Amino acid sequence: MNPPSEIIIKLVELFTQKEFDELEGKVEILTKQYPNSCQLWNLLGSAHLGLGKNETAIKNFKKSIKKDPKYAPAHNNMANALRLSGKNEEALTSYSKALQIEPNFVDAYIGKANCLKDINKLDEAEENLQRANMVSKRQSDTKN
Repeated sequence: MNPPSEIIIKLVELFTQKEFDELEGKVEILTKQYPNSCQLWNLLGSAHLGLGKNETAIKNFKKSIKKDPKYAPAHNNMANALRLSGKNEEALTSYSKALQIEPNFVDAYIGKANCLKDINKLDEAEENLQRANMVSKRQSDTKN
């Protein structure tokens, strides 16, 4: 179970404002109240990633995924943490999992493209950037 959406929105605002210390503190308290919340464990991992605590972030993303294996943002964020830790092959697996769950996940295509670029797979990187552009364009066309 996840906390009320108003709480999640405020936590995401802290993340967006790069208030990682405050986010970490608030989410740690909330995980005691909502220990099965995939969103909270994902946010805690995001706070740790923002604080440069990559290994702790990865542990929290794994907890999020364990709570809900179909929660694509946790797979994407874990991939980002793995990539920052130099674990590119594992990161690619996580990006692919996020895209398998949510095929229109633009950030996952971009992250995967950057990871592929890191390991010099430039043609595949370009393909993923093209997919990101195509999905993004489709999403903006449906909004208009």
